[in-house]
Amino acid sequence: MTYKITGAYFADDEYATATYEFGAAVTAIANASEQGYTFSGWEGVPSTMPAENVVATGSFTPNTDTAYTVEHYLQDLGAATYTLGDTEDKTGTTGALTVAVAKSYRNSYTLTYKITGAYFPDDAHATETYEFGADITALDKPGRAGYTFHGWEGEPETMPAEDVTVTGYYTVIPVIVEPVAGMSLEKAGVYVDYNADGLVNVGDRIGYTVTVKNTGEMVLHGVTVSDPMIGLDEVIEVLGIGEVRTYTGYHTLTEQDLLAGSVVNKVTAEAEELDEPEEIEIETELELVMGDEDEPDEEEPDEEVKGDEDEKEDLPATGADTTLFELFPYFGLFLMLAGVYLFSKSKVKE
Repeated sequence: MTYKITGAYFADDEYATATYEFGAAVTAIANASEQGYTFSGWEGVPSTMPAENVVATGSFTPNTDTAYTVEHYLQDLGAATYTLGDTEDKTGTTGALTVAVAKSYRNSYTLTYKITGAYFPDDAHATETYEFGADITALDKPGRAGYTFHGWEGEPETMPAEDVTVTGYYTVIPVIVEPVAGMSLEKAGVYVDYNADGLVNVGDRIGYTVTVKNTGEMVLHGVTVSDPMIGLDEVIEVLGIGEVRTYTGYHTLTEQDLLAGSVVNKVTAEAEELDEPEEIEIETELELVMGDEDEPDEEEPDEEVKGDEDEKEDLPATGADTTLFELFPYFGLFLMLAGVYLFSKSKVKE
């Protein structure tokens, strides 16, 4: 008795043999088995042995529900080795091609830096490429004059298995304008011919006007105005923005002023908020103060030239009450000059 496996799988012409006497009862051998296949069983096995050799056959067919596992491996970072990353359980026909599909894994990913907001937006300010799991090196923050940058938001410490976008934005740095302190100081001097004689004299005066104004953007405190020549020593506790203070005074001329030919006067103003004092120095020339030059001076009446009363009585009569001196006011001067001339002539003759 010969057992033969036929078909496309595991064919074997003498899988097994057995010898029986004629008429003996025949017991079929156990079915053949292979993993993933199903055996059809033995066909042609008689119940008793006939008077001839007998061949029994059987065959295998592949199972269509054979279980199998698909394993997906990832290359280690910076190395040529691999590590199991994922598995899939599937079924299929034994001996047939698997229906499993290899997974595609990206080992490198893109990190994009994006500037958002109202100032200097940029969708791709910078891009970096990292392998999965690699440590992220933080990108330097950009800078612009007058602005503060805030970021980067969402920047991971290590690269995940996906592209990542991080964001940042600018804000305007507030400009704080400090108020500026300022003060102006003006001074004017006017000569006063005190006795109205048209001459510069001791006792005449120079009148001064001093004006202080807060020209800045803040209130001034502790303002002092000093002009020793006119006795001005004023303290203004508070001088408001745009506020003006005016002071007047005078200086009486002295002999020293006349000898110097001019008067120099200085006024000083200071405030707590100012680094330097304000100073003005003016010089007044002591010149003759006259009226309008277009108006002629009023003529003084000529003095009457009279001789000695006793001499007048001895003068010869002229038929009138007037004398020669009265008729010719400069007659005396003429005689004097003539005398000098004659005296000079006589000296030359000697």
